[in-house]
Amino acid sequence: MTESDLRSSHDRRSRHLAVATAIALAAVLAARMLGPTDLWHQTQPRTISYTVDMLVHGGSSWLLPVDFGGVPATKPPLVNWLATPFVAALGRASELGHKMPSVLALAAMAAILARIGARLGSGTGWLAALMCLSAYPFFKLGYLARPDMVLTAILLGAWWSATRLLLDDPPRRRTWQAVFWTCVVAVALDKGPVAVLPILYVPVVARLVCGRWSAALRIGPLWALPALAVIAGYYAALWRLDPQHVYEVLWKREVLGRVTGDSPEVRPMRIWKD
Repeated sequence: MTESDLRSSHDRRSRHLAVATAIALAAVLAARMLGPTDLWHQTQPRTISYTVDMLVHGGSSWLLPVDFGGVPATKPPLVNWLATPFVAALGRASELGHKMPSVLALAAMAAILARIGARLGSGTGWLAALMCLSAYPFFKLGYLARPDMVLTAILLGAWWSATRLLLDDPPRRRTWQAVFWTCVVAVALDKGPVAVLPILYVPVVARLVCGRWSAALRIGPLWALPALAVIAGYYAALWRLDPQHVYEVLWKREVLGRVTGDSPEVRPMRIWKD
């Protein structure tokens, strides 16, 4: 087989896998949308109520929405911000509107995987995307009114941009730096303290893979200033609205509680293990 024939075979395989990935994505969404609703699973009603509160009351609800019982949110509002235009267009009772951020995040994750793997050739990226779409966790999270699928896609974007900067030192470095720090901010506004993970990833790879700490400078440390300003500004605004909620719930329960095992979500698991 000539080199031209081999290249043609690889291109054909990539096209076939790309089509298979598109079919898998459509099948996952169709199965979830046409199947029995799971709208009452995994505290989705609370997430939905936050979005509705933003649209109905506006004002401070865009920063600290409350559920139907008047209890303030325990997660940052990024997924609700992303859902509001779809809910406004499709109606507050639209399940698809509330779950659209997860749908788009699932598609974005597949696209990023395909793009990352394209450098390896032979449809590797499409195969990786197809494998993820075939896994139950993504089947479930891709059509859920929760922040988890959005978080997965953003963390993947942060990993991709950081890895490109650290290992490839690519052209358009500033664009990749902007992508990385935008992802860090987005993670903070989606799941709070989880934003530390892509930041910790940078020095670890710089030292263990690149062999020198100075490689970490490629992510553009100066970009950290506006990024941290946005995150700090959000939490400062929350503190002005309800300092007790920020301290007692967001900090003591949602952060420290998960570390010490005193969080309501962690405690039942600890009791079961004991």
